[in-house]
Amino acid sequence: MGALTRADERVAPRADARWLVTTGGGQLLRWSLSVLLASSLLDAVTTRLLLTQPGHREMNPLARSLIDTFGLSGAVVVRVFFGVAYFLVLRWILCTQTNRALRVATGVVAVGAAAWWWMVVVNNAVLIGR
Repeated sequence: MGALTRADERVAPRADARWLVTTGGGQLLRWSLSVLLASSLLDAVTTRLLLTQPGHREMNPLARSLIDTFGLSGAVVVRVFFGVAYFLVLRWILCTQTNRALRVATGVVAVGAAAWWWMVVVNNAVLIGR
């Protein structure tokens, strides 16, 4: 049970994180993961700012239950933790898994989640600006 030889690598290719930076699709995924992480943090900040203003309330039932359970500050921490964990899991899959279908599906999830979460941040920012 020694080290893999070149022949072994052809049979069982190893996942390589470099593809995230060297391919066109990898650039999109890297950008999406960055947007996902940034928007999860911005969502927490804008939600906190918005809910401290009078007349605003949380419309997401899951977030409302988090606020009821942990308070506003605790719910914001949970949201940040969730966003960071989501980022780490998606990045781990993209960097370590060799199954192309799994990578493509993970990429679709990353792009969709980044777009959705960014829309939430923009919505919060618009409401704060009113």
